[in-house]
Amino acid sequence: SITTSGTAKTRGWVERGIFVKNRLVSLSNLALTVVDYTDHENPKVVNELTLARNVVNAKPVAGDNLVELSSDFWQNDADHSELGVLPLAQAEENVTDATLASAPINGTSPSVFHDGDMSYIVSNVRKQVDCPEPQPGQYGPEYPNGEEAKCYAWTNEVQVVDTSNGGAKLRGKIALPDQGTSYYYNWGWGWGGCGMYDWYYGSDVVQVDGNKLVFRRWTPIYDTAGAYVDGQQSLFVVDASKPDALSVASTVVTRDKNGWWGNLRAVGDTLYASHYEWDVDSSYDTVTGVWSPGVVRYYLDQIDLSDASKPRIARKINVPGFLVGGSEDDPSLIYTMNYRWDGQRTTNELAVLKLSGDRAYLQGHVEIPGYTGNVFVSGSTAYLSAQDWESNGRSEVRLYQIDLSDPKDPALLSSEQAKGWGWLLAVEGDR
Repeated sequence: SITTSGTAKTRGWVERGIFVKNRLVSLSNLALTVVDYTDHENPKVVNELTLARNVVNAKPVAGDNLVELSSDFWQNDADHSELGVLPLAQAEENVTDATLASAPINGTSPSVFHDGDMSYIVSNVRKQVDCPEPQPGQYGPEYPNGEEAKCYAWTNEVQVVDTSNGGAKLRGKIALPDQGTSYYYNWGWGWGGCGMYDWYYGSDVVQVDGNKLVFRRWTPIYDTAGAYVDGQQSLFVVDASKPDALSVASTVVTRDKNGWWGNLRAVGDTLYASHYEWDVDSSYDTVTGVWSPGVVRYYLDQIDLSDASKPRIARKINVPGFLVGGSEDDPSLIYTMNYRWDGQRTTNELAVLKLSGDRAYLQGHVEIPGYTGNVFVSGSTAYLSAQDWESNGRSEVRLYQIDLSDPKDPALLSSEQAKGWGWLLAVEGDR
């Protein structure tokens, strides 16, 4: 009979394995690995040569260097990632080991933010915790095949790295409160930041005023029957002004359990969030079969970070839609995008607003047909893409450029439509 034994975890997707004497040599898309399988129940990795790194984030740092972060896409190594500093001229790594310095980073899926010679690395860190007691009809604390389930709590951790003079010196670090538990086999896939629903929710981590990182947290709570009860939602601020002694504080944007908040954005050194409040609740008439979507009002929340240990909502401003950017020359001028469906077609409207105290005054606006993606503001120009549907059900996409030099008369320029699907992901210079 054939039975399974132990498992040795290697990096990457294994493509081939051969037996060499009393060792197993494994070749993956990331590494060449040697495994000692003398103990069939507990095979061990005894040596591993990195052939390629799964680079997940790379950004230029002060000077002529680049900070590169690599992590295991397959999550076989959920323990740590690796930070490397290399010359910007060697970004393609066409030579053998161009790395000037490196350092291990706790967790996976890291991203990097720079402030001079200081780099702030945000990673997802997990720790094993006790599994929750199963409800009737649920599996746990073991799988159907009798194996013991493993449960983990996840959180974000911020690690400061001093990259001055091409180095990679670890400084202080701090972890946010745990995000909750999940069974080991729960994980996610997919692209983010492309479509309308991605920019609608906005970024979950924003850098403000150089040495502050702001996090959005929203965790749903369900009862034993699976019904939504409430959401744990907070805005967390990590203050890295003291690189060796980081601190974290939080505030609440909205306490409405049926509300929503997000879309963190910085305009200059000012942080904003967005939230909506229900004017008329959505409803469904079981007699007539008519569903009413309800009515909401959108608000812009200006966050006061003058004392990072006590973040607070300084102003709540009613605006038409969500913040998508602001003027580089006049911080009181902001741009919002509003989505509307008239029963037949989708329209978005970009508005130019001037802030004064806790009010926003409309300066000008322009309509954009279709489903808009993320908006990129550079100088006095906004760039975006929009996807729409032809009468035959096929998708089409256009690139748009909006001239915002005259706040009272924003001018819309459009490319030729192209068949297919796609979204604008970034703007760099004139590209």
